[in-house]
Amino acid sequence: MSEETQRETIKFLGRADAYGIDTEVEVIETHISRVFLAGERVYKLKRAVKLPYVDFTDPNTRKWACEQELALNRRTAPAIYLKVAAITKAPNGALALDGDGAAIDWVVVMQRFDQDQLLDALAQKPGALSRAHMENLAESLFAFHQACEIVKDRGGFEANAAIARGNVEMLHKFGDSTFDARKMADLAGFAEAALARTEALLETRRDSGRVRRAHGDLHLRNIVLLGDKPTPFDCIEFNDDFAVIDVLYDLAFLLMDLDHRGSRGLANAVLNRTLDLTGDVDGLACLPLFLSMRAAVRAHVDAAQRKFEEGQAYLDLALDYLTARPVRLIAVGGLSGSGKSSLAQQIAPAIGRAPGAVVLRSDAIRKRLAGVGLYDKLPTGAYTPDMSDRVYASLLGDAQRALAAGHSVILDAVHAKAGERDQAHNLAHELKVPFTGLWLDVPLAVRQDRIGGRQHDASDATAEVAKAQDSYDLGPLDWQILDAGGDLDSVRAQAERIL
Repeated sequence: MSEETQRETIKFLGRADAYGIDTEVEVIETHISRVFLAGERVYKLKRAVKLPYVDFTDPNTRKWACEQELALNRRTAPAIYLKVAAITKAPNGALALDGDGAAIDWVVVMQRFDQDQLLDALAQKPGALSRAHMENLAESLFAFHQACEIVKDRGGFEANAAIARGNVEMLHKFGDSTFDARKMADLAGFAEAALARTEALLETRRDSGRVRRAHGDLHLRNIVLLGDKPTPFDCIEFNDDFAVIDVLYDLAFLLMDLDHRGSRGLANAVLNRTLDLTGDVDGLACLPLFLSMRAAVRAHVDAAQRKFEEGQAYLDLALDYLTARPVRLIAVGGLSGSGKSSLAQQIAPAIGRAPGAVVLRSDAIRKRLAGVGLYDKLPTGAYTPDMSDRVYASLLGDAQRALAAGHSVILDAVHAKAGERDQAHNLAHELKVPFTGLWLDVPLAVRQDRIGGRQHDASDATAEVAKAQDSYDLGPLDWQILDAGGDLDSVRAQAERIL
């Protein structure tokens, strides 16, 4: 069986009259599909091919795959995925879409969109993708992953070891003339060390429901802006080894792709908004391995497509992700409206290993502890001394685990009490990591004005709260004091000089 069996179908789908239109039909080919762009619709035909990871030579398998693609992609992109249509053949031999004859093949029918709105295209245009886009995407992916089917008989250590070791085997198939032998050996050694460090954690994550039927192919070309909302599509439907994975490994493809394209700041935004929502600080120990595995896959895939220079760049990236970096703890304090979160977001991407420092926010932790959404407003009663103590204890506990996992941390909290500031410094001392405390000094009127302009923010602070804080006895301030009443660039420059 081969694509020869589809010759007639391919010719039919390439004709404008098959769809009742008078414009030219465009065709895009991938390893496993032919995509026909016809007017306002897209028709995706599974190619009758047999590859190491998929076998579409049986028409019934192609039908099943079309139905799976429709159902699974409607989880994230219902406006794009419309239906499955049959290619039918009448007794006189005429082909039609959903005609009266016998079905000989099937296509997924999709709504066509502007390909200039694909995130990989937008990533090449300075400023086209914003932090707001990335945070929106992180929130959508969090909701998506929460709803994904849990699968407990896949994933875990063995599945990830198979991917990491398989990547090295694939790289070696191209020989030393394509990939440097020393780099391949280093990758193999680094990956084995990372697997050994995370074996128990990978098993725990599987047993606790972190392995799910996810997207599987979450890179920028599979995400499109629809109405300014990043919308993932084209998930993996044909191979559970690719799709049933740890949700953090799913996210790692997006983080790696952004980083590879020089957008570490956007990758940092995705990671930190995800952590705001999940609190999955323990998973950070697996992240370097997951990022490296994603880059290594791209290295041998690009080499197979004779993109050798790109493949070598991905191999370098895969090695870099598994290279340890010095860690540090930074605390950003200041009364409400002083710009703590804005500063933390600005400086985080350049600190520590990819994709930058982990920003732990007291506002996000308070919402998680209260069991509410990130933007749900809490009543005044939720801000008791006991609750604040719980928040700071959780903040420091998360910081300890993130630092132990090899990631630098920025603590984003008011830190109005001397004891809270001392606890942050003491944690760094206990872990023997460098510590920097930054205190943002801002006049009350400026803080109140900033609070009044907030939208879509986790903080519940009001202008009245800011006024009440103005009477706080802060005690001795031995942190670096920044004049933060001006523009963010000025505050960032001060912080970077200190750091």
